[in-house]
Amino acid sequence: MAAPMSYETGGEQYVAVMAGYGGAGGFSFTPDTAAYRYGNAGRIVAFRLGGTAVPKPAPVTDPPFAEPPARRGEAAAIARGELLYARHCSRCHAFGRGLLPDLRRSSPAVHELFGRIVLEGAFAPKGMGRFDDVLSAADAAAIQSYVIDRAWQAWDAQQGAAGP
Repeated sequence: MAAPMSYETGGEQYVAVMAGYGGAGGFSFTPDTAAYRYGNAGRIVAFRLGGTAVPKPAPVTDPPFAEPPARRGEAAAIARGELLYARHCSRCHAFGRGLLPDLRRSSPAVHELFGRIVLEGAFAPKGMGRFDDVLSAADAAAIQSYVIDRAWQAWDAQQGAAGP
């Protein structure tokens, strides 16, 4: 994330680098990346020249999906929501591990505020912009219907994987 730096202390030379958050890799983490396997928390990693291996963080495991809210919207609205999500949301909010939240895992409180978050900037202090210049209330509702539908797909797959 930043240029490495070198320092010496006690006659030993070290190289330190900052790791985590951001970078050129984008917002989603593919399974072959360290960010996917170990998380992407910011940290400083220091290497002593001639030293031993740096311990890795514990592997990340995804928590189980919580049961999603009730489905809403007809099939046409969900399909429209999918297109809108792909156009306006997916570049930041990947389904899976990524830098920003997977919206399929949204809490009931987030679903309650969904329209205000998307259209009014209720989460602007958290870095989530408002989209009322390009989305209508019906668009936001369609996106939410799509997100909930995808949450149910993930929930159902999880339940099937758990077995009887």
